[in-house]
Amino acid sequence: MKQRGKNEGRNIHLSFPWDENDFFKVSPHKKSNYPYTVIDMQALKLYAGVKFMLKLNTGSKDQNCILVVDDHEQVRCLLKEWIETVFPDYGVVEAGSGEEAVVVAQAKLPKLVIMDIGLPKMDGIRATQLIKESCPVVMVVILTMHEEEQYKKDAFASGVNAYVPKRLMQSDLLPTLQRLLA
Repeated sequence: MKQRGKNEGRNIHLSFPWDENDFFKVSPHKKSNYPYTVIDMQALKLYAGVKFMLKLNTGSKDQNCILVVDDHEQVRCLLKEWIETVFPDYGVVEAGSGEEAVVVAQAKLPKLVIMDIGLPKMDGIRATQLIKESCPVVMVVILTMHEEEQYKKDAFASGVNAYVPKRLMQSDLLPTLQRLLA
């Protein structure tokens, strides 16, 4: 496959054909002094081994935005309505899978992500890890039915800022969000 690119000072722009459903593994670029991220497209058999560079998201875009990630549309809608009522200064965007969450977070750079763990294809812990690698300023709150210690340990290792069990959502979610958004 041929890539076309042009070098404009510190930014390298590459273009190639891809499908909106493709997903890329994100990892920090260790060979550069610049804040870039290398996206290794190993997951795509068609593009195996191809690498290109994107500027690391370190701030701004849509910082008055909260991303809600849950595979159940009803849960996303209820959380969206509640957030828009309680935090009227913040817009809400949604994602129904871990892959979609990573793409939306990189595109929108929200201030905060409310992430479920049990998501199709890619779980919320892996999605959080990828979001934090490419967008370190984004805060993530896990909102899940899983209360086992191993889930909490894995979640905090991935970079989450808070962990709220769904059974405690009514009492714990609001103070957690208020603390993080203050």
